[in-house]
Amino acid sequence: SIGQASFCAAIAHYIFYAASAPIEVPIALVTILASVTLGVPVWTYAARYISKRLCWVLGAMLAIIAQIVVYSLNVESAAVLVALLVTIGFGTSSYIVMMWAMLPDTIEFGEWKSGLRDEGVVFGVNQFSIKSANGIGIALLGFVLGIGGFVAGTEQSSNTQFVLNTTALLVPAICSAGAVLIIWFYPIDRKTHQKLVEELGATSETAHWQ
Repeated sequence: SIGQASFCAAIAHYIFYAASAPIEVPIALVTILASVTLGVPVWTYAARYISKRLCWVLGAMLAIIAQIVVYSLNVESAAVLVALLVTIGFGTSSYIVMMWAMLPDTIEFGEWKSGLRDEGVVFGVNQFSIKSANGIGIALLGFVLGIGGFVAGTEQSSNTQFVLNTTALLVPAICSAGAVLIIWFYPIDRKTHQKLVEELGATSETAHWQ
């Protein structure tokens, strides 16, 4: 979520001040939004046939690769940059879909393990984490722009361009890679979820008749 916030906060500045490709900021932002929107039903459909964890990992890897390519190479073609932005948006949408798809599973998992169902706590902590991450990501942009000597409406120094490049692309890639390393050990696969749902259903039915 920190990486998401950093990307969203910095990408317009990066396109306008640091990108070599001749692309307008509104076009870039609409491209990213459209690719995220397109990715939502695709990842939702894919999760029916492969694990949610794998969908998250695959999407994150797509976004990471595209971000590293843009960060490392001086992309001068508008078409290539648009294609990479589409890849970033499409890959990132897997996180948006899978996080909300997996969160209810963790509640059921907790009930299965402990007998306690804590929707309020889980969703509350999740919302707090996302809002905190958004604040950190946006604050990070302001902090690094100050260090980089950013002045709006002027030609930026190579140092400022480096800061924008890092904040818009490298920071999100690193955050996504960290999330992949964590989510790789997510224990609730399709088989485990089916088992716990069946056992919770049986327990609920038994309690009802008692």
